[in-house]
Order: sequence, then structure tokens, then C-alpha cells
Amino acid sequence: MTEWWRKWFTVARSVALGYNVMAIDGDVLVLDDWYWRVKQPPLSSFTMLSQAECTACINGGFSYIQNASSQGPVAWMLFEAMHRAVRWSEDDSALQAMSQRLANETYWITCPDDQSLLSDVLWNAMRGEVRFASMKCMLAGDTEALQKLGFKDANAFLGAQVPAYSGGAGEFGDLEYAVSGELAEVVCEGFREPFDCRRFGPNVTIRTAVLRMPHSGGVWPREHGGYPFNRSVGPYTEAYRKAFQELGVPLPPSPEDPATEALARNTPTELFGFLHIETLKGRCTGCWAEATWFRAGRLGLWHTHLGAPRVQSIGHIHAGLFPGDFQKTIVMQASGHFDWRVAARIGGGPSRMFFANYPDHNSLEHGWQNSVVEVQRVVAYAPGLITSKLDKAEFIHAAEGLAQVAAALGAVAAWPAAPCDAAWVLTPEALAAGGPPPLRGPNSSSRSFIPWYHLRTQFTVLPFGDSLEELQCEWTGFAVAGCLLNRQLPGQGPSYSGRGLLALEFEHLRRRHIHNVTSLREPTPDTTLRLSEGPQPRSANGGVEWAEPQYDQLLRLNTERLLHQPFQRDPIAIFWLDQLVGAVHGMAGVAGRVYDTWRERCRVLRYYDLREDERSDW
Repeated sequence: MTEWWRKWFTVARSVALGYNVMAIDGDVLVLDDWYWRVKQPPLSSFTMLSQAECTACINGGFSYIQNASSQGPVAWMLFEAMHRAVRWSEDDSALQAMSQRLANETYWITCPDDQSLLSDVLWNAMRGEVRFASMKCMLAGDTEALQKLGFKDANAFLGAQVPAYSGGAGEFGDLEYAVSGELAEVVCEGFREPFDCRRFGPNVTIRTAVLRMPHSGGVWPREHGGYPFNRSVGPYTEAYRKAFQELGVPLPPSPEDPATEALARNTPTELFGFLHIETLKGRCTGCWAEATWFRAGRLGLWHTHLGAPRVQSIGHIHAGLFPGDFQKTIVMQASGHFDWRVAARIGGGPSRMFFANYPDHNSLEHGWQNSVVEVQRVVAYAPGLITSKLDKAEFIHAAEGLAQVAAALGAVAAWPAAPCDAAWVLTPEALAAGGPPPLRGPNSSSRSFIPWYHLRTQFTVLPFGDSLEELQCEWTGFAVAGCLLNRQLPGQGPSYSGRGLLALEFEHLRRRHIHNVTSLREPTPDTTLRLSEGPQPRSANGGVEWAEPQYDQLLRLNTERLLHQPFQRDPIAIFWLDQLVGAVHGMAGVAGRVYDTWRERCRVLRYYDLREDERSDW
């Protein structure tokens, strides 16, 4: 609770002081000029704009408040949401009197989060009434308590509190607004294929609500939640109220004070708007102002460095991401919004900023430099080896061989990028159409134009690159701690496994010294690993030839290369494989144990041992 409590406490006090406030989470990106959009019609008429979590509820990740009166309904909403949390946390006696379960299992009382509390007070302000929809999660499954309120279950209770969508008084309305000039050229409500921002007409739609100052009128109906507080407030509630009273500005009238009812009823209304709501017909209302990765970003519309269309201003990574770990960080890295310099400062240097540098989640999350593990050597496939001619099974087999070489040589594996034109990377629609879309424009040299409807960006791949011509696709299968981190966990004793670099991390490593270290970028005789003394032992499978070196020979042939790395002039030495490796035979001792542990932890290395439902998304 601490993180969102501090955020919304600060927001509420700032709005009361008359500031315009953008309230965001750490996974929000600025893609274009927000203020240019919000300071002209239609958005300039809204006092509060928020991303929708559902069709009627607020997502806490993005809100913008402008021109709010310190005595108005928006200021009251922001004050009251946290006010309720403080009162219930400090004294839950009224709730316990309502529910025997809450008396026995008090942890249910703290289940409302910032989003449910903000949505609760939003609906209050729409109706001009005081209700307590956020009690729904406290009472879920508590049939006895819900029956006291007049409802058969928690969903029925919630449904009675949520305003309708008919556009009447106290209800949401999907209102159309005219746009003109330069704004009309960039607003976009159509993100489904085929890409057509204005397929729904010249106007834009915003889910809109008129906000009024709520007041109880001295009545607390049980069907609204009754009066769920102790009427005698405690010191924490007093301190919370005092923090606003000390601001020295007029504050909203208390909805519990009968003497303020007339003032509340005469308080000027304010306008609220939801962003990022997709209708059944695919109209993404408000998405030209703010939208999520799943809705827009994964199509390439956040890759601003690649010349993506200016169709939105704010991006929220949010949810609906590929299965794995570190998803939000990887999304920022792939889309060009990750600051590698800051990562290097946190890690302690440009060679200490990769996932592989950290032994576990805690070290990575807290940036503990004393836990950083050096990356000294990396093994990678030479450019041109991993092509779209490999099917998915062969791609995975190549990754297994690479991992065995890395374990044998005590190196970090540079996981390969998936070819963006591989059949298993393309959508079923693209395959049915005969492959990637045709080239666009007389001078175009890339099939990877934006938006990327032809790529399986929902869960399978993340495109990345410095240009469309050099676009690569990160396979999300590697995006888990078990494939990247050593995962030396406390209290478990020695349990080392292999480590890996994502393809986008490896690309950053290759280009960071591009001005003076040619050997870091491309294979040379000195940096290409030898796999055998004579003709390579190979196995053929499906027309693909696989090298299968012996462990002891692999070590003997490459000892000199591994020991003498100064020629690379970089703390991290890169060694290349110029052949696809299917297996390393005879791995024993430490190397064998390392690979066996890695195979247990890295899902890619046991891909076909997983159940179909465990790997179907990636």
C-alpha cells in the first residue's frame, strides 16, 4: 500500500493547491507531446482524464488533472479515496459489526487498492451520492453480510453501485467530439488491421461523465453500504485531514455534515473522461491520447525512433504481456525507451548492466552492486547462421547446442534473435496471405513496416532494432530468469546454472564500441571457436547440418583463445560459432552439472518436455 498511498496523497494535496498534475506509474512512457493534445479541444474541457481499467473503472497507472477547483468534485475524489483507506485501516469496528467474517479475518478489510477506491469515489461523484462499492472485495463470499445489505452476492452489490452507460444524469456517455487542424491528422481510434485511424469518421469519442459534489443528506442506505465507519475518528484520520487543512485553501464540503448539503448541491460540476476503451467494433476511444502496450505498442507504434506514426502521446505498458519475467523492462528495451547509461550507472559500469550480471530477482530489483556477477565471455552464433529456413524446433535445437557450448566454456550464451520472416514468427493471417506483406514504396528495402500486423507480437516476439532494415525479433521464450540469471539462491548451497543475454542485450553489447572495436562486432579467425581438429562431425536432420563436438576436444582446441582475450580490448570477450551446434558430447564434471541445472531452470532448454498449455503462448 505504501507506494500508491504516497503517490495519491501527493497528487491530492497538489491538486488542492491548484496544480495541474500528471499521475503516472513507473511503466508509463511519453511518446509525443501530451500538452499539445490536452490543452486544446476536446481534451481541454476535461478536469480529469484517466486510463480505464474496465469499461467503468479507473486504472491507477495514468491520470491527468487540470484546472480543478480545490472545492470541486475532483479534489474531493482524490482526498476521499485515501481518506477511506486511512479510516478503515485505523478503525474497522463498523465493518466488523457488519460482518462476522471480517471480525475473524481482518486482512480482508485492506483488500481495496487505489484503483478500486478511485473508481468508488468516481461513481459517487457521478451520482452525487455517497456509496461504498469498494467494500465489494471485503464482502466477497460473505453471504450473510451481503444479505444484510439486501444482496445475494458481491457482484449484485457492485452492480448496484456502478453507473449505467446511457448518457443520462449520473451515467457514463460515449460522446463524440469534433477535432480539427493538425490534431485531426494524428488522432487515431482504429488500431485493428487494416490500419485506419479514422475508419469511424471525422469525430472522436470519449467516455464522459459529469461530476457533482456528493453528499449524504444525512441518509446512509444499507444498499449503498450503510455507514461503514466509526463516528469517532482516530489520530491517523485526524492527521490525514489536518494535512489538507494546513494547505490554507478552501476544501470540498464534507458529505457527512448536514450543514454543508446546500453548498455541495451548488458546487459547480467538473468533467471526467476515460481513455483507452475499445468498443466491440474495435473503436479505441481516447487511445490517441493514451493507450497500452497490448493495444498499440506491440504493433510498433511505440518505436518512435523507427518513424512510427504519431498516433498517441502516452504509452502505459500495463498488463496483457508475454509470459515470463522482467517483461516491462524488456518492452522498454525493445521499443527504444530504455536508458542503458542509467542501467550502467546502477550496475557499476557498461559491462555490468545486463540481466546476466545479477544472480537473482532481489539483486536486480534493488540494484545491489555488491551482488553483481561479471560477464567475462560470451558465445554467440555468427551472423547469417540463424535464418528463417530453420523451423521452430530447429531454432530451439540450435539454442540447446549454444547453451551446451556456453556451459562447457564457462561463457554466457547470447541467445539468438528469431528471424522476423520465419513461419513460426508470422501470424496465421500473414501465412495464409503467403508470407510477410509486400515491400512498400519504390525505394523500400524492408518488409517490416509499422504497424506489425504480420508478426506474432501478442506473446511470441518483440521486434527491436535501430532501423526497419535491421529489425530483429526477440523470442519471448528466453525472457525468464531461469534462462538469463545464475539464480544462486540464498540457503541452497552451490547451484550454479548457465547465464544468457537476450538478443537485444547482445545487440547493445556489439554496438556500444562500434567506433573502434571491429572484432567486437563481427567474427574473426581469432574469435571464432574451433569445434574439431579435422572435418567436423555432423548430423543431418531435416536438411540442416549440426556440428556435435566432443567436450574435451572443445576445451583443448580453444584454451588459448579463452585465456588470451586482450586482443578484444573490451572487458567482455565475444566468441563466435560459425556452425550450428546440435550437442556437445561427453560433458561431465562441473560443466555437466551446470548445464543440467540450467536445463531444469530454463524453459527453452526443456521446451518439448513442457505441457502444450505451458508453451502455447510463446
